[in-house]
Amino acid sequence: MEEIVTDGMTNRQKAVTIRDYLKSTYSYTLSPGELPEGQDFVDDFLFETQEGYCVYFGTALTMMLRISGVPTRYIEGFKMGNEQVNVAYVVRNSDAHA
Repeated sequence: MEEIVTDGMTNRQKAVTIRDYLKSTYSYTLSPGELPEGQDFVDDFLFETQEGYCVYFGTALTMMLRISGVPTRYIEGFKMGNEQVNVAYVVRNSDAHA
């Protein structure tokens, strides 16, 4: 982490720096491949495959911010699905996001 964030950075600066690091170093994919048995998915993402989807990026960002001393919460939810007649929405698993 010392190569990414430095002393004197504000929490916001740390968050932006780590976000930009993940964005420029890792690849987004909806098909990251099989996780080796017994391997933690965040370790595999950060140190082996270097590709994953929103849960991988969100979890890695959360852990890296916490290690850097930034209070952080991780959440998952759904982005808005397609609006249907009478203000009903169709929300699919593919609408999940972290």
